Amino acid sequence: MRRYLFLASLVLSACSPDASEPVAKQKEQALQPSNSVSRTFTDPHQRWRLVLPKQAVVRTTRFDPSTPVHKVKERLEILSDDRLVLRIDIWTNPEDLSPLGWIDTHATYLRNQEITLQQSYIGPENRLVVLADQPRSCQSSHIITAFLSVGKSMVSMTCVDGDDPSQRTIFENALVSFAAGEQP
Repeated sequence: MRRYLFLASLVLSACSPDASEPVAKQKEQALQPSNSVSRTFTDPHQRWRLVLPKQAVVRTTRFDPSTPVHKVKERLEILSDDRLVLRIDIWTNPEDLSPLGWIDTHATYLRNQEITLQQSYIGPENRLVVLADQPRSCQSSHIITAFLSVGKSMVSMTCVDGDDPSQRTIFENALVSFAAGEQP
């Protein structure tokens, strides 16, 4: 029943955070075995963890941590069959803003008539997320972005094509499984 409620609430959006200059080169990361269909990815620097399909490739990019709060600090790009299916952007959240507070402060472009914002609770921790749904247009696919607070970070997960069932499944599984581990 929760899955159906979650799917019903995923009518969400796009967001293109400001780009920053990378500190390090992009790296592709191997996934750790979890089961025959999926694997758990653990980011070696921040130790972000999430469950992804076993064939997925993850590119990580770190950006200058001294940039302003509204600049992305880390990006994970999940590719399947050599195409981008999910982008995860991570910012520092020193003000400990809620997802909606973050949008109102740092992503006000999501407050327009084409994008629907909806709050929902997901996962075993019943974590608050704000889903932004940008419908398909002649210039863009149906983009769904979820904002969630994890520790002292704000995270956005963007499903590149919310109308593609396989991409939607990767997005939903990553969103429910996303967690922070111990810092190295």
